[in-house]
Amino acid sequence: MLNKANRDYLSKDYNSVVEKCNLILNKNPLNHRALNLRGVAFYFLKNFEESLSDLNEATNLYVDEVYFYNLSLTQYKMSKYNDCMISLSNISDSTKTINKDELFLHKANVLFNLSKYNNAIKYFEYTFNDKALENSLMINKIVNYYQNENYDTSFYLLNNFISLDSITYAYLFHASSAFNLNLYKTSISSFNKYLVNNDNIPQIFISEYSQALSKYADSLVLSNDRINALEFYSKSIEVDPTNKHAFFQRGVLYYENSLFDKAFSDMSNAAMLGNFNSTKYLEILK
Repeated sequence: MLNKANRDYLSKDYNSVVEKCNLILNKNPLNHRALNLRGVAFYFLKNFEESLSDLNEATNLYVDEVYFYNLSLTQYKMSKYNDCMISLSNISDSTKTINKDELFLHKANVLFNLSKYNNAIKYFEYTFNDKALENSLMINKIVNYYQNENYDTSFYLLNNFISLDSITYAYLFHASSAFNLNLYKTSISSFNKYLVNNDNIPQIFISEYSQALSKYADSLVLSNDRINALEFYSKSIEVDPTNKHAFFQRGVLYYENSLFDKAFSDMSNAAMLGNFNSTKYLEILK
């Protein structure tokens, strides 16, 4: 049965994998191979809670680097970065069972999300070719400028490197530097370029990305381009649903366009998040 489940996995029939593993585990709940395989299938089905449960159980029953790697991938998707590092600590950098480029890139992304930039860059470097490595070492120096809040220097120097596809994380530092220099359109552009090759913006940059979008929307309002401003406020809220400024400003635009139900909803959210200017609109809209 496990062989059939493995064949279904190779065919990417993940629902069938789960069904067959269920049959195996009903007979033997301690079958670590079935737990690992079902956990991976749940991962691809985006059922991360079930994946986490199965893979935790599998690693408790049997020590295997592949099991810990699979567990770390699920933990990463759930933004459990500290737990992810604990799982990865069970995998040797000299492992023979996991592709090293994939392992090191994964470790780099986890460390990056934990704001451990220097360690992250070391792992990024392992996956680079010689030219990319040379440039990465320069970026390492630039990041030091960034960490010391010398945004002018980091922004200027990063302009030379953000076209390198192999160093996409440079876009994040470029975007953040631009944000701190009030260059909101440039900041948005770099964040978006990072997203071309990555699923999500790391949590530590979410607030800046959202604020860049809403600040740029403010400039569009001043230019009387309210249609595009509305789009950028909406994107800002999508990125960070706690952006009270974006909720308030979008609510104002809805109010001005007589979309009172939407205005009331946004003003209510803004008020709950601590924007006190929204209360006067709520009194009018009641």
